[in-house]
Amino acid sequence: LKRTCLKTLPSVLVVHLKRFDYDWETNREIKFNNYFEFPWFLDLEPFTAEGISSREKGLGPASSCQYELTGIIVHQGQASAGHYYAFIKNKKGVSSSTSTIPTIPEEEEMETQPQINKIDLWLKFNDTIVEEFQFADSVLETECFGGSIKTNSSDPLHNSHPESRVRHWNAYMLFYEAVNPPQKLQTHKVENSSPVPVSPVSSGEDKLSQLQELVQKGERRGMFSDSVPANIQRSVNSENLNFMKNRDVYCKEYFEFITKLVFCNEVLACMSTHPDSETYGQLAIQLAIKFLVHTYFRAYKELRISSSFWVSELDKLLHNSHAACEWLIEFLAGPLGENYLKPFLLECTSKEVRYDFCTILGNGLKSYCTFKEIEIDGPLDIIVTSVLKLLDNDVTDNWKTCAEYFQLLKIYANHPKGCRHLLDKDTFVILVQFLLGSTIATPSNDMGSPPRRWSSLQVKEFGGLYGTLSLLVRNTDFSAFETECIEGEILLSNPYMIPSRREDLLQPSDGMHQALFTIEPSNKLIHESTLTLRECDMATTESIAGIFCYCCWNNQSFSACVIGDLQAQIQGVPASELKSYFKVLMEILLIEDSLQDKRIQFTLKGSKYKPELSILRTIQGSTESKRIYQGIKFLVGLANKCRKAREFILTQNDHLQTAVSWLRKKINEYSWSHSSTYSYSNESSSSKIFQRTISAQDTLEEANALLNELEARDTRQTQALTTSTGKNTSSNLSQNQTGNFDDSIEG
Repeated sequence: LKRTCLKTLPSVLVVHLKRFDYDWETNREIKFNNYFEFPWFLDLEPFTAEGISSREKGLGPASSCQYELTGIIVHQGQASAGHYYAFIKNKKGVSSSTSTIPTIPEEEEMETQPQINKIDLWLKFNDTIVEEFQFADSVLETECFGGSIKTNSSDPLHNSHPESRVRHWNAYMLFYEAVNPPQKLQTHKVENSSPVPVSPVSSGEDKLSQLQELVQKGERRGMFSDSVPANIQRSVNSENLNFMKNRDVYCKEYFEFITKLVFCNEVLACMSTHPDSETYGQLAIQLAIKFLVHTYFRAYKELRISSSFWVSELDKLLHNSHAACEWLIEFLAGPLGENYLKPFLLECTSKEVRYDFCTILGNGLKSYCTFKEIEIDGPLDIIVTSVLKLLDNDVTDNWKTCAEYFQLLKIYANHPKGCRHLLDKDTFVILVQFLLGSTIATPSNDMGSPPRRWSSLQVKEFGGLYGTLSLLVRNTDFSAFETECIEGEILLSNPYMIPSRREDLLQPSDGMHQALFTIEPSNKLIHESTLTLRECDMATTESIAGIFCYCCWNNQSFSACVIGDLQAQIQGVPASELKSYFKVLMEILLIEDSLQDKRIQFTLKGSKYKPELSILRTIQGSTESKRIYQGIKFLVGLANKCRKAREFILTQNDHLQTAVSWLRKKINEYSWSHSSTYSYSNESSSSKIFQRTISAQDTLEEANALLNELEARDTRQTQALTTSTGKNTSSNLSQNQTGNFDDSIEG
């Protein structure tokens, strides 16, 4: 029989567990998370040649070869991706129950020293984090053995029941260290008085054994005590100093101390009558900004617990101290401060840090505009120019973290001087080119709409971009582009403008009016904005609605283009994404200008070129219950909010009766009540089943009231006129009102 045994034993035994393999059938790497138990102490004597020989001769076990577990490498994750960390026994951190002062016994005393009750301390090395770890048998099993664990389910709809889950973290490599130096097996020993004995050997293994023995003797005599190279020693010392520095700086006590130091003279800094207020304000903002960018923003989230306090207090300081505000802007415009814009606006992985930096900088920009005039090539102009330059490549490369970047532009545009400054730098055109991915004058492909530059996931980060566009548009005077108005109405102000007076509106640049009111570029921007309504939040929806309503004021071609695009999206997008489209369409139809009647009729009945896009046709021809319901709810809501729309809807007798009958049938078809705590919605739920919700019942009641009013009106009209005359009049009126809109769509 062939057998394998150990002839010599190492000082440190490394056990490599086979946790990874390759599955040739599925052609992928796999990891074994099976349960594997290993001991604290390992005796290798039964596996050595000496131990096996002693047992075969009946002499019993030979000398003990005990190994103690001193290190564990753990892999957490799967075969394709994961993370390594280690547990290492701290030999110098052993506490004794009989002595509190550690001593180093002589080599001869180590074997005879009695065992005492001691507690072993371990260290957990996880990337840059090193922490003490108390190991026990149960903890070792949980952290390193692998296998599965049973937990209780927290599903609120079911009773708690045991659930087996696989431990994806388990030991990968084990390190055992010999309790006593292992005895080397040698067949020839030659006594020699020379300091380095040499034995005449012939085999390679015996030479290796002899070399190991020489190394061990040299270590015992201290021959290798100064063997660490000087450069490595300097590197270790430097890392130790950095560790101690970080330990003392990144702590709660230090953060609290700096916070108190910064704001200790805040009252005096904000008191303009105090002779040293400027000095106090400048010193406070200097210490605050340098602490934030160098330490606070780079700390772990657990230490950044006072972010809201810092933002609010610095806003107060910047608002009241001219010196503090001026220093901040000049610092960030300088060569040192300019380097903080990109890292803290785009590259930082913490959303909270990006938001705090964006808010502080935005408040500083607005306060500076209040104190001083904006100068060309001045510090504020340098900062804004640097921020806009990031749109070239950096924002594209960091699109996942660009929300706060656009939020900064929105904060600045919300100030009158900031808005004028951004318009002077043609920011609207720059943002539109970034959004569309091409120059504004580039014609679209004849094969249809060009592909979008940004995906649905990317557009979700552009809320601040649309907010900035909305502020820029609604602060600009577009009265020259009003295409139709009643005599004398051109003097009326657009109710959607932001300034309180029309004289405060700014003049648009050539690129701006070209992007909004030239057919080809305008269609691109409108189409991209309507597509964004599928993925955006409510704030972005309101920004897009603000742009549309402001530009639709007395502008027939823009109104026709927006309504046509919204109608197409309402018919094509999933029913769960219609809420934003109906909200924006409602806002447009509520615009009280000379085109309101035409917009209402064009939306509800459609154009002569595409009548199938009308809301009434959508309700009548759709096969989706939720799409029909949302269309009916839109009609009822529009009728309740707009008198002109109500009058027109009442003329559509057949459509209204069909819609109300369908909704009444859906509500009353089956008896049904909510038996669950979950709230259902026909507007946001992805389910295709119509839910008889409270909102649906309220909609039915309002629709019935509208139908009753229609029946009462028909009764009164029958007494005065014939029904056919009334219908012909309504038909002719509808055709006359929508004729110009049809031409706008066709054009």
